[in-house]
Amino acid sequence: MVRVSCVSGQRSRVVSGSVYRWECGTRVPDYWKPSLDQVLNLGHRDAAVRLSEECLHYARSIQDPRAVAYYQATLASAAALDGDRRAATAALAASETPIENAPRTPGKPWIAHFLPGRSAHEADMILVQVGDLDAAQDQLHHALDVHGLDRRRTRAIVLADLGQVHLRRDDTDAALATWTDFLDTAEGIRSVKVTNAVDEMQARLHRLCGAPTASELDQRSATRT
Repeated sequence: MVRVSCVSGQRSRVVSGSVYRWECGTRVPDYWKPSLDQVLNLGHRDAAVRLSEECLHYARSIQDPRAVAYYQATLASAAALDGDRRAATAALAASETPIENAPRTPGKPWIAHFLPGRSAHEADMILVQVGDLDAAQDQLHHALDVHGLDRRRTRAIVLADLGQVHLRRDDTDAALATWTDFLDTAEGIRSVKVTNAVDEMQARLHRLCGAPTASELDQRSATRT
């Protein structure tokens, strides 16, 4: 049984509260997901790996390939946090088949969101963390192919992340062009995630102040309301 004993202070009570419900026999994935999200966000590597492995074990009993794909991706994220690149890439590879075979019907509410586009975007963030920028770029392009113009907020966030990957690969022109598309797509959208993506872009634009396009993007983002 997984116990998140490595977490300390007030935060441990929040995490342990969710895990406690699980350990007491309330085997409901809705409780597992916030517990796992918390230990990942708090950076508790050992707890994240142990909890994601247990979640994956249970997910295999659920008649929805998206559950297996989701927890494989979460295990990959935990492995990346733990610095285990081989385990992270293996878990990502293992998530590809079930997500490709997943039904397009809504399914269980807690997993209905995990579709191919979301899977590709999650994979990008993990690949960036383990330093595989080429594969991360491929995943983001795949996510863009999946997310149509009817999902502008998601498409905008994917474009923002793709710009970051281009910049990390020292392709400044591609980064600026992609961020231009990002601001075009995000026009009129009110979203915390989009606002955060704009802030992250601005932080990097300041390092590119010599490029006219960077200055234009900085001015556009500064006037965004």
